[in-house]
Amino acid sequence: MSDTEADTEQSTIDTHRELNRYDERTADYRSSTVFEKPRRTLSNNWRKFHATRECGGDNVYYVENNRTQNYTSDKYAYDLRCGDCGHRVPEDEVLFIGGEWYREHGWLAYCGSLEALRLPADRVLELGADPSHDELVEALNLTRIEQKSSPHMCAGLQRDSWQACESCGHEVPMQFDGHCRMCYNGEWTDRMMDSLDAFERTVREWVNNSFVHRLESKIYPLSTGGMAIVEQILWRKRPIEGVPQIVVVEQRLQDDADDLWEYIVVDPVESGEWRYHEDDLADAFYDTGLMVGNWYNSVDDERLRELYEKEIN
Repeated sequence: MSDTEADTEQSTIDTHRELNRYDERTADYRSSTVFEKPRRTLSNNWRKFHATRECGGDNVYYVENNRTQNYTSDKYAYDLRCGDCGHRVPEDEVLFIGGEWYREHGWLAYCGSLEALRLPADRVLELGADPSHDELVEALNLTRIEQKSSPHMCAGLQRDSWQACESCGHEVPMQFDGHCRMCYNGEWTDRMMDSLDAFERTVREWVNNSFVHRLESKIYPLSTGGMAIVEQILWRKRPIEGVPQIVVVEQRLQDDADDLWEYIVVDPVESGEWRYHEDDLADAFYDTGLMVGNWYNSVDDERLRELYEKEIN
């Protein structure tokens, strides 16, 4: 048996090899595997991800090479371009998924067609352009679990659509690989946590009619672009000697050394001012949502004095 025949037979046995470990993958010239017909297009059951240059995009496609007119073979007729970052990319920067491998292994992990395959950009970059079989299967598996547990895909609030957990048997609205959150023992990712948080917010607001979880963002004094605003009225969190219950942001100063902000706040009724670093301001005060001045939600001096005197009396 010739070396070429042996390579062909091995490629057939090891379908993972044809993805990104084919002959000529790292050669100085383009490979016939990728650039000659049949090219690795979606219609030929291949997906391409840009696995380098901090991109991770899934919009890699063939574009006609109009820089060279005299092609020595079909492999020089097209380039690979990433539509997300705009670069023309060499094939060794591309993560290829498809072919016989996806039909035998990838589909079992992802449980979806290649057309529907979506990998998060950070996961593509973590995999790189040449992951092992196990790494790629695990990435597809995790992506499937994340997508199936997203708020748009879970059973939702209608109890008659809940499904039983494969471990404990309890019917639950959200599952992770067929298990409830308490029984699921696989890898836990930030996206799964985000889905759980989003569903929790939905239950609080739509079922319990509770919005207390929004309070922290409403009363955080630096919630507008990470800064407090001049003429913003703040409410003292805890007793502080010499500082009134209500203060107004009078001035905002930025330190050229570290670009952090400091604030001068004043007593709106009596004389007196205090200076706070941005972290100290956030620790000491709540935002009232009110402003002095000509703002649509401003309060006039009389109303401000009423609030002030109500607190001190």
